Amino acid sequence: ALPIFLERPTTRWGALQQSRAIVAWHRPQRLRTVRAPTTVFTGADDPIIPLANGERIAALIPDARHVPLPGVGHLVPWEAGPTILAILQPVSK
Repeated sequence: ALPIFLERPTTRWGALQQSRAIVAWHRPQRLRTVRAPTTVFTGADDPIIPLANGERIAALIPDARHVPLPGVGHLVPWEAGPTILAILQPVSK
């Protein structure tokens, strides 16, 4: 079986929307206003986004935790879905 990102590749429209969101984002200070319990997951082996980016996001959100996932790259939900669910499960009970 193919990995999900090969079975359902990102559409051109989806990639355009992602690009627009990246260009428009310039206010990380707004993250300080998040009041929901937050866990920031990052792939420890992500070749695109540095691990420090996840650390910075978690530091900006009050009481957030940062969980780097060893052996995981850029597609965190697809590469580590069961691991993420296992980590979050105690929070939802």
